[in-house]
Amino acid sequence: MRRRTATTDSTGEVLFEDLQSGQYYLRPQLREYKFQPEDAHIELQSGDEVISKLQAERIAFSCYGQITSINNEPELGLIIDAIGIDHCESVTRESAKTDINGQFRLRALQPGCRYRLQYRSNPSDSTQTEIIEIEPKNKIIEISDTDLYDIHLYTIKRPTDVDINVFVQSQTHFLNQLKIKLYKS
Repeated sequence: MRRRTATTDSTGEVLFEDLQSGQYYLRPQLREYKFQPEDAHIELQSGDEVISKLQAERIAFSCYGQITSINNEPELGLIIDAIGIDHCESVTRESAKTDINGQFRLRALQPGCRYRLQYRSNPSDSTQTEIIEIEPKNKIIEISDTDLYDIHLYTIKRPTDVDINVFVQSQTHFLNQLKIKLYKS
């Protein structure tokens, strides 16, 4: 049994040419869509031309967004999760990874559900250790019957250098005896 995979063209059609006589099984796959019929069994004889129509219905939607630093530098390779809340807690968690432009696409979000967007550190990327959190911290999105666009999240990073100035008010004769200690918590 030989398998062929093809992508539809701009009109939604696909053509399989030079098939041998026999039985074929046609199954469409596209995330966020449900197809009727779900699959088709096709019996081909020599010289046959068969047209099979499948109807797609959109059943889930996407959220498009971007993660940047506070100064709008794109963040590459960050993982963002969409976690169902309220009556959608049982919905599967969906995840996406930011591209070179900091952009992400969370797929297969269910209409009528609310999701909390949450940053998850990528264990295979050591450069992310400086990221403390994503703002807004508990961004909630609501999915209706359309894709959601222009979600913008910002990274808050751990500062690498900090300057601290201390001003001590005291009597002059104590100033040469004062000690100040700084502890890291």
